[in-house]
Amino acid sequence: MTNTNKTLNSWKYEPGNTVFTIKQLAIIEEQSVDLLVNNSPLLTFFCSPIDLEALALGFLWNEGIISDLSEVKNLCISSDMARIEVSLFSPIDGHQSLMRTSTGMTVIRELEKSQINNSFTINPEMLIKLYDEFSAKQKLHQVAGGYHSAALSDGERINIITEDLGRHNCLDKISGTFLLEGKPFVPQIILLSGRISSEMIHKAMKLTAPIIATRTTPTVKAVEIAETYGVSIVGYLRGKQFSVFSFPERIQF
Repeated sequence: MTNTNKTLNSWKYEPGNTVFTIKQLAIIEEQSVDLLVNNSPLLTFFCSPIDLEALALGFLWNEGIISDLSEVKNLCISSDMARIEVSLFSPIDGHQSLMRTSTGMTVIRELEKSQINNSFTINPEMLIKLYDEFSAKQKLHQVAGGYHSAALSDGERINIITEDLGRHNCLDKISGTFLLEGKPFVPQIILLSGRISSEMIHKAMKLTAPIIATRTTPTVKAVEIAETYGVSIVGYLRGKQFSVFSFPERIQF
């Protein structure tokens, strides 16, 4: 995986010492990247400067701006990785409304009022095994800390994994990678390292995976949306235990 860290000096305090110890630590990089669609600015990502093509395409797909890669005429990333220009064959709605969330931006849109048509279930031991594998593959976080991660699974293995400083960016990147690889499998589980908020559920709905799992917590709004659309939210997945907040019948003993 591309290294997106820089090594910086730090002054470390340790009990019993009367002076700082100078240590070099790996620190995550943050890049601001402007997204332009059909020559018009749409938003600015604050992200880790890797997998930018997947980030842009995943965002556009998750937000309903495109429904397939065939709608994309061209995508160009500037040499300094500060600008992504996407040309579509058709104009987008000029009245797209962007909403600032707690950690990013999302397009305000309505979801279809129907549940996910997927009868997939999994046993607790397999879910824990997949999450342990997901955690072990978080290479950037192991080096520097501070990274969020997301993964997509077909229920048997980790098929796609990505890391970024932003939770939303991770979800956009796994969606973009899924598109770029030609949708080669049926997504069954989304694995996340961070909090599940309402806008995360909206993005996840594009992948139609019926289970979302994290080691932390969902928000009340996320659970309400998940109950509406037939999504099982698994939280506090740590060690050999977890809590299910919606559709517990998707976890079969």
